[in-house]
Amino acid sequence: MFETNYKLLESIIDDNKNTEYGKKYNFSEIKTIEDYKKNVPLSKYDDYESYITRMYEGEKNILTAYPVVTYLYTTGSEISIQKNIPLTIKALKNLVNKVFVLRDKTMSKYEKNYNCHILHISNHHIDITKEPPKNCLLSDIVYYYFYKDKIEDFNQYFGGPDLEFDIETIDYLYEKIWISILVDYIEIMDSIYIFSILQFFIEFERSYKDIILDIRKRKINPKKKLSEKAKKYLLELPVSEERLQFVEMECQKGFDNIASRLWKNLHMIIGIRSKAFIYENKALDKYTKDIDKGSFLYASCESIMAFPIEINSFNYLIDPTFCFYEFIPYNEDNQNNNNMEKTFLINEVEIDKYYELIITTLSGLYRYKTGDIIKITKNKEDQLLFEFFRRKNLIINIKQEKTTIIHIEKMMKKFDEIIPDILGFLIGATIYNNTATYFLILCLDNTKINININELEEKMELFLCEIQLNYKHYRELGVLGPAKIIIKNKEQFNEIQAFIKKTKSHNKQKYIIPEEALTEFLKKEGYMIN
Repeated sequence: MFETNYKLLESIIDDNKNTEYGKKYNFSEIKTIEDYKKNVPLSKYDDYESYITRMYEGEKNILTAYPVVTYLYTTGSEISIQKNIPLTIKALKNLVNKVFVLRDKTMSKYEKNYNCHILHISNHHIDITKEPPKNCLLSDIVYYYFYKDKIEDFNQYFGGPDLEFDIETIDYLYEKIWISILVDYIEIMDSIYIFSILQFFIEFERSYKDIILDIRKRKINPKKKLSEKAKKYLLELPVSEERLQFVEMECQKGFDNIASRLWKNLHMIIGIRSKAFIYENKALDKYTKDIDKGSFLYASCESIMAFPIEINSFNYLIDPTFCFYEFIPYNEDNQNNNNMEKTFLINEVEIDKYYELIITTLSGLYRYKTGDIIKITKNKEDQLLFEFFRRKNLIINIKQEKTTIIHIEKMMKKFDEIIPDILGFLIGATIYNNTATYFLILCLDNTKINININELEEKMELFLCEIQLNYKHYRELGVLGPAKIIIKNKEQFNEIQAFIKKTKSHNKQKYIIPEEALTEFLKKEGYMIN
């Protein structure tokens, strides 16, 4: 694995030695990995922004000698700015071909066939009748080439390519629920992020009665934004009153393991997921506990980096052909160790240790700090396995208190001991009553539980002051106001997440709400925000 990864680095350096970036950092003089580390600094997105702007405007040979096919946009983590990441045709072809092979290999190990009846719980924002757009999501461009190169048979998806690449439909969950009510032979549910499938089931539980009524009337809800071809497809699906009554009867029994009861042939749920999102995993298991869950990729807009070795596992296997990898040791208390520049290679990382993942890509990023913190679970027999741990530097910092995701996770562990059935949370800070205030939004399975909000808010204050000394200090100074808690049920919580979700971004789990989005939400809820 190390030799393969090293050869990739040699190829990247040699191919890009005459780019502007390659000349600046003397790629032509690099003969060893130590030379590379010495010549080329660790980098973040800010270091590339001016280069990427020039590339976007048409300049060539800036960061990479490889032709750029598109620029990937992403909102990144809860606190990061929107990025435009170049994607070269070399990187794209590498990942398109590899994804397809890995997917089929994974399925064959479980004697499953991906060429079956698939309900894709998402929609793509790309027009397959035109050339690739200048900006798009990574998943969109991958699926675009799956279609253009005839790698994938999109007729296996309900609605075929017409619905898969339906850029006019906004309320795609309505469309998917309509299909799933009528069709009993779904074999796979997939999405880019498995979180979208959780949202599907939450919305199914909330709206199945209304949609069944629409089906019986043969009438699409006029408030739903669906394309004409989507409406036509839904209205032409065969309707069985027996099936509708069966769905009603099963749903009335409750939604525990509803997936296995409604779709007897459903054997796989697929989407990018990680062990870090314990609340979302728990919530999804309620609906789908008997169904295998898997993911084919560990990816970001910067690059695809790894793939799982088995279904129902959170372990990912590093692929040495996607990127050249380095690792910075991570200390949970101090965020990083003191020696910020020291990195380790694939063959040097240790089991059960935490690292920030550093990548050099086929698209012009060199020694790029991904911000992903991973835990190494295996490093032998030419296999490097890891689990995703968390994103680095997720913080609430409204008054320089710097409350990190680590503080928040510790607080939530304390809440788990006193509140049953927490299924999710969001947290952020904004100016309320002229004072910077923390707001915690809790999603509970049953909001009728007798919970005293005032007591909970006092507990939150106590927990934060114990865990985060800066928070305690600023509370004592009066710089921060008393924390507030908002309780929501699953449906309401799902609506909040949809509200703060940016247009044309995936349904990623987000725990920290940016101040602007939180302020907008609270105003919508009737809070008098400054």
